[in-house]
Amino acid sequence: MNMKTIRAVNHGIDNPSNMMISFNKMFQTSKNYRIKGLNTFGHRQYNHDMLSSVMTGFMTGGLDGAMAAYAHVLADLSRDVGAKRVGYTGMDLMEAAFMHSMYLNRKNRTY
Repeated sequence: MNMKTIRAVNHGIDNPSNMMISFNKMFQTSKNYRIKGLNTFGHRQYNHDMLSSVMTGFMTGGLDGAMAAYAHVLADLSRDVGAKRVGYTGMDLMEAAFMHSMYLNRKNRTY
């Protein structure tokens, strides 16, 4: 899986096409395939359920795209669960520390 696929899938999930918005409304995916604990407000109103996110990922990048979509939704879920525990400021600090440690420990990364 390359970074170009991951970015394209993330963009597709966070910025749904008119077709995906219609799909979400027609099948009510945000109610029927909702992930417990994941907030569905703002940009997460569409494409942030398992069916439509994985479908968007598969259409964008095949099997690798579907895996990236699954990871995207799980990352959003982990942020929401963590924010309930330590608040959004705490989560921002934890993410910044994690990204800094990833930056310091990078070795032979191809992306």
